[in-house]
Amino acid sequence: MATDWESLAGEKGREVETSRLGRAFKLGKLATRVTGSAIKAYFTGRKKDREDHGALAEGALKNAQHIVRALGELKGAAMKLGQMVSSDPEIVTPEFALALATLQRKAPPMTFATLKAQIEASFDKPLDLLFRYFDPEPLGAASIGQVHRARLFDGREVAVKVQYPKMVETLESDLKNMSSLLQLGRVFTSKGKLDEVCSEIRTSILREADYAAEAQNISLFGEALSDFEGVFAPRIVPELCSKTVLTMSFVEGVQFDDALLKLSESERVMYLERYIRAFMYLFHECQLLHGDPQPGNFLLTPDGRIAVLDYGCVRRVPESISDGVLRVIIGFWHGDIHEIEAVLREMQFASSGEHWPESEDLYGYFKIFLAPIAQDQPFNMAQWPIYEQLSKYVLQHLRLKRLMPPKELLLYFRAVAGLKGLLTKMNVNINLYRIAAESCKKRGFEK
Repeated sequence: MATDWESLAGEKGREVETSRLGRAFKLGKLATRVTGSAIKAYFTGRKKDREDHGALAEGALKNAQHIVRALGELKGAAMKLGQMVSSDPEIVTPEFALALATLQRKAPPMTFATLKAQIEASFDKPLDLLFRYFDPEPLGAASIGQVHRARLFDGREVAVKVQYPKMVETLESDLKNMSSLLQLGRVFTSKGKLDEVCSEIRTSILREADYAAEAQNISLFGEALSDFEGVFAPRIVPELCSKTVLTMSFVEGVQFDDALLKLSESERVMYLERYIRAFMYLFHECQLLHGDPQPGNFLLTPDGRIAVLDYGCVRRVPESISDGVLRVIIGFWHGDIHEIEAVLREMQFASSGEHWPESEDLYGYFKIFLAPIAQDQPFNMAQWPIYEQLSKYVLQHLRLKRLMPPKELLLYFRAVAGLKGLLTKMNVNINLYRIAAESCKKRGFEK
């Protein structure tokens, strides 16, 4: 039977380059291509474009397809960085983000021979003794691994996630080489932002690469979501889980954002409100954070439920942090900047006393940041230029730069940015104020 699967596979995938030298060489060729295009655009462009780095951005955009292909083939940190950049339209130009967005949806899989070897090495058994049937065609290929549909000997349909070889071993060299590439192409707004994202990717991959830990996360979220109607997690198959292979119940459905775009506006609002409420419920009532809310991690099932699929990037958060966020919101609604300051200090936002922002400046920042929940009325994220407004405001009040959130909130802000991106794409009006007020009330914080 295993032979039949190999024949069906036809080796449509590509070998994953696992040597540091080989991966560095591929990224080096890419950097040379991007830089060459940038130089050409610089000398043929307008003076204004040179001054605002337009030529460099154009050089990266012209090579977007090459960049996407290379990152997709390399997997790991390289591909993860491309995914994260594409989900934040304020970091790169909309055109470049659109090109990179294909990394969220599709990437060349590893060869079936490599995949088979990974599974058999994990369980020390031939593939045909582990599964009655194993589909050689992947359901999807992501940055750390790819997913296949299979059937167990008891008839259960399952999804099997298999990790690419040597993802952890090549992590540091990938990040170093990708950092150089993106600085050459001026893809990021600043080196500081790039360093921040690379640091986040390093932590994320080290966590996501441990599938045994992810299996525990699935069970944890499954238990929490059992009390939340309309949102669920798959069930794991413990005997077929290891550090590099994860087996869970198969979920039929359509990627969340694709499914929503085919619905009426009222239906989109209904599902988005459920999605946001689930996020708030997990974070504020269960102290659980799903830190990777990109649309590929969620499905809308035929029976109208939302399935959460990827649990490699989740955290438990202290109750003091999850409640602290709600207390800041209440302080904002009351116009009580002293309460906001007190909560920020309790949550250990890093800033020395003499560099703490002026109260009026701090409240002005939150007026921008919390605009979606400022009033009891619908709000449209697509019409909210938050990053432009915040950047301008912070430049006028530089002490705000010294106010750094605690590490427990860094992933939270990344998740919120992902939610903002989805709502922007959906372009609908949602009363976020009421959803926030519901969460506050459930935790005993009344407006």
